[in-house]
Amino acid sequence: MIDRKYTFQNVNNSSYRYSLFKGNLFPEKYIGDNEAEVEWNADSTNSSKVFVHTQSYKVFQKESMLFLWGRRGTGKTAIIRMLDYEIKQKKNKLYLFSTVIRPEKFFYDLTTIYRDPMFSNFYKEELSISFVKIWQWVIISSALVEVDRNYSLPDADIPDQIKTVKKYLAKHKLGHSSGLFFNGTGVYNALLEQLKGEFKRIQRTNQSPAFFVSNVLSRLTSDDFRTATEALCSFLHISKSKILVMIDSNELYNLKDEVSAALVSSLMKEILDFYEKKSSGIIVKAAFPSEMYPYFPMENIGKINDKIHFIHWRFKDIVNLIAKRYYNLLIEKDYRLNGLFNLNDFENFTKSKEFLEQYFPETVITFSGIKFPTFPFIIRHTQKKPRQIITILNTILSLANENDISFTCITKECITEGSNIRLKELTDEAFSIYDSIYNDATSLIKKAFTDMKNLIKIKDVHERLSKCKSHLTSFDRDDAIRLFFECGLIGIVMKEEQYFTTKHIIQSLFEYQVKDILVEQFDHLYAIHPMFYQPLNIQVDMESLVYPMPVAEEFEEDGLLCLYKDTNSNG
Repeated sequence: MIDRKYTFQNVNNSSYRYSLFKGNLFPEKYIGDNEAEVEWNADSTNSSKVFVHTQSYKVFQKESMLFLWGRRGTGKTAIIRMLDYEIKQKKNKLYLFSTVIRPEKFFYDLTTIYRDPMFSNFYKEELSISFVKIWQWVIISSALVEVDRNYSLPDADIPDQIKTVKKYLAKHKLGHSSGLFFNGTGVYNALLEQLKGEFKRIQRTNQSPAFFVSNVLSRLTSDDFRTATEALCSFLHISKSKILVMIDSNELYNLKDEVSAALVSSLMKEILDFYEKKSSGIIVKAAFPSEMYPYFPMENIGKINDKIHFIHWRFKDIVNLIAKRYYNLLIEKDYRLNGLFNLNDFENFTKSKEFLEQYFPETVITFSGIKFPTFPFIIRHTQKKPRQIITILNTILSLANENDISFTCITKECITEGSNIRLKELTDEAFSIYDSIYNDATSLIKKAFTDMKNLIKIKDVHERLSKCKSHLTSFDRDDAIRLFFECGLIGIVMKEEQYFTTKHIIQSLFEYQVKDILVEQFDHLYAIHPMFYQPLNIQVDMESLVYPMPVAEEFEEDGLLCLYKDTNSNG
């Protein structure tokens, strides 16, 4: 580190000199909704056009890649919906059929039933066995419904195996017209109706809870279900094809609860079992929030390790994302575009950068007077999550519209002000998921870090924790430090570069950027992530700018290397 003096100053909206922001701004969704599910349900064709084919997407398509992990807002749903879309459009030759399961309501209802005191004496193994059977039925039934949906032809043209499938679905009112994703008598609802009905019957007759499980499972795995399953597998084998069943991420896990933990571990086990029986033709993949990864109850970890992928967004991926959506916006608003571009060009970083440079300034001036490249400046206010990027871009564009600034000539002020206005929203979302892991996690973070300096030693954190004893009832100090790393609040300072005469760029590594976990070291300097400055009223060193460190291959892409060269040439 460079030996120098630090000038710390409190940073919040009241201390910034806004010229465009008047205090009341309701951002329009100019470049899209920050919820992928909403976008895809509204217009899947348009959503597919603005989708960026990242390396993570390419990896997830592989048959052996079963478990997709990504932080909240990193695009798990978009990846799943895009793969489903491409399979249905016959653009992906790996699978003949595809279907997506959204598990939130089912997950909630099922765990609610099994939390009844009636099941309090069940062993974890007993819960897991029943949940494995339930997941098996849900997955296979979803596959049956999808195949049924694809064969709405005259009987004479339907293979005999598919007729068997249709017969089973019709008998149990599970055909595709029943609504797998909605409030009809679809797969989830049919199962839950059985569970709730049996639950009431057992309560009424005072029978042993063991009968609840055995009675439901015997109906789920009835002879006609087995016959339909065999017919489906036979059809897939003869046609040399596969069906992909994808289970989207549920953000509401409570892994401190034994029932929830058993439901998750049984799902992972069942996915692995389907993979090991690939001859069935049914492949299952699932997405999970990576914030939960250290706490997930994973059995047979050795079998799972090489089937896990963590979503990673590179700088160039985010620029491509912005370019695609910005191009779409300008076309939609009937702007005359400069140059000959189309959406397919923006899978290429150079093309994306060339396109965006026509409409955005090359650099901006931060509130502390530091000149910085535009897109690295925007991105440093996020944890490289598409949801966060979309939120900030929508805010920038709404600010421009409110001040009669053309979308073809976005000003520096729009970017510096728009990048800072909605950081509380991004911060609250980053913290909230940890409340399902630790009691009072958000309150502890705010208590420990409000008014903290942005460059600290780990001893400073321990001193703050000594004043937060009332918030440490559910975990110890080591848990607290781990929480601060995991949520991306603090990272380790790796490098400091002098910038002009007195300014400095401090590159820091945060846990969301790496697969390995960061650990506390008492002799190291740590930095608070810029996204949290305003919401936590952080005291920021005004002579430096903390930048989440890019990995080696990204360093030149994000414009920082060019900036250093310009600085040195200017003396």
